[in-house]
Amino acid sequence: MAGNSLQIAIKEKSQALSWLKMVEEINESYRVAMKEAGETLTDMQNFADGTLVDELVDFGTRIMDAAQATFNAIDTIADTVNSILSKVTDFTENVVGSIGKTIGKIFG
Repeated sequence: MAGNSLQIAIKEKSQALSWLKMVEEINESYRVAMKEAGETLTDMQNFADGTLVDELVDFGTRIMDAAQATFNAIDTIADTVNSILSKVTDFTENVVGSIGKTIGKIFG
């Protein structure tokens, strides 16, 4: 996709907000579940030793790191959608306000 520009056009603001809320809830649930799974594996070092334990602790740490990276990526996407929705709202309010002022000047 190098050289291609990425675009997004929000067709329906209320649906976009509903989608965004769902994505944020799923993202947070995923982060919590993966963090707990990783912590469960790393906690094994509290009661056991050995190379297998070392491997499981390392795997638990990698799970937590990957979960945080995924959370951050999805959070960035959500922030982008929020920013676009905010700009659309601002633009719409400015256009409506300008039209109202123009009509007021014409008929005022």
